[in-house]
Amino acid sequence: TTQLSKQVLKLQARLDEKISVPGTGGDLRRPLSPEMKAAHAHDMDHIVSARDREIRSLNGERDTLQKEVREGKKRLMDLDTENQQLISTNQQHVAENARLRAIIHEWSVRHAKLEAKLQEKT
Repeated sequence: TTQLSKQVLKLQARLDEKISVPGTGGDLRRPLSPEMKAAHAHDMDHIVSARDREIRSLNGERDTLQKEVREGKKRLMDLDTENQQLISTNQQHVAENARLRAIIHEWSVRHAKLEAKLQEKT
């Protein structure tokens, strides 16, 4: 991208080497003086370096954002793993609760039968 910016700016500088002569309607052009060329080259160098700094800054921001995205994805994966473990644990607890309820029901039925037998004997 930096090379492309430099090439575009160089082409623009070559186009701008000739300027319109005032009072001619802009049709006639004359070459720039060496001082104007030097000033123009300095301006172009300044623009190129400013764009390079901007590109470096944007690349840094992009890298930071990519790092944040990677960290966010990792965090989501960790949370998903934790969630799956909680779901599995919950399913085990539900199964254990069902087993204990069945045992309690069986003991309640046995208790009721024993109570009935005791009442028959008395």
